[in-house]
Amino acid sequence: MELTPAASILIVDDQPDLRLLIRLTFEGQGYDLREAATGEAALAACASRVPDVVLLDVMLPGIDGYEVCQRLKADPHLARARIVLMTAGHQETERIRAREAGAELYLAKPFSPAQLLELVQSQLALRGG
Repeated sequence: MELTPAASILIVDDQPDLRLLIRLTFEGQGYDLREAATGEAALAACASRVPDVVLLDVMLPGIDGYEVCQRLKADPHLARARIVLMTAGHQETERIRAREAGAELYLAKPFSPAQLLELVQSQLALRGG
């Protein structure tokens, strides 16, 4: 019997504490978790293995989350990744910009671990994973 690979989640945030909180939310749930602290590192991580879901902070050093999202969605090989843009901003213009960049969802900080887990599970279900 062939085992199906674990769904992969790439956590992209420049704040180590937030990456840890997100990691703890998903540990023990059977996911393959990877992390990146910059937009450049996120793009490199996606190029080496396309994640199923990218939890992507908007405010990153160097390339911001909007740009990372646009680059991922512009690449036919990487475009299948479901992207959740995370930001402390709560403006409608930011939601519109996230949609225009190609993100499937926009999540305003702060958010609860339960909310994040449910959101990722729904994104995996939508992509059939």
